[in-house]
Amino acid sequence: MRLDLLVAIVNIGIGGWYPQGQARLRSYCQGYPLEFADELPSGYPSHEHRPYMLKVLWLSRALQRHSKVLWLDCSVVPLRPLQDFVEYIQGHAFTKEYGVYAYRSGMTVGQTCNDRALAIAGLPREALSLPELASTIVYIDKTNDRGRDVAYWWERLAVLGAIKGSRLHEPSESPRKEFLFHRQD
Repeated sequence: MRLDLLVAIVNIGIGGWYPQGQARLRSYCQGYPLEFADELPSGYPSHEHRPYMLKVLWLSRALQRHSKVLWLDCSVVPLRPLQDFVEYIQGHAFTKEYGVYAYRSGMTVGQTCNDRALAIAGLPREALSLPELASTIVYIDKTNDRGRDVAYWWERLAVLGAIKGSRLHEPSESPRKEFLFHRQD
């Protein structure tokens, strides 16, 4: 068995255009274990009630069943075979060291993290200049201690409410000049 087939592909596509995006994505994932949902799983909060909490919980569920997972949003359209991308991720020096892969969004933590979330996470002022990582594509390897820690803290901070905030600029969420909006995921 190829190493990359040990990676489960994870996605949720509920409502709006998401089911069509998920169907398209599914066509690229043949041969991989899939952890897909196209309706709200029993006991999970709706997006309207807890925005993006479903993503975090679904990833956590997948990590209980698989040691390596790759979250792909419904908007992802692979331009090359998925195997090439998985092999690139698994071979990346950062992934090997930290057990996680995500790409930089071009924003900073200071621009996209409200003061409430910073306080919950206990992040120091210096963290505001760190690059924000997008969650459109996220690989987590729980056989790596750091990867397991990232998965744990992502879920823990989400449960504590760090993902609560407005995707629109809401000045009451932070008086910081650089703050633009809050990313919930």
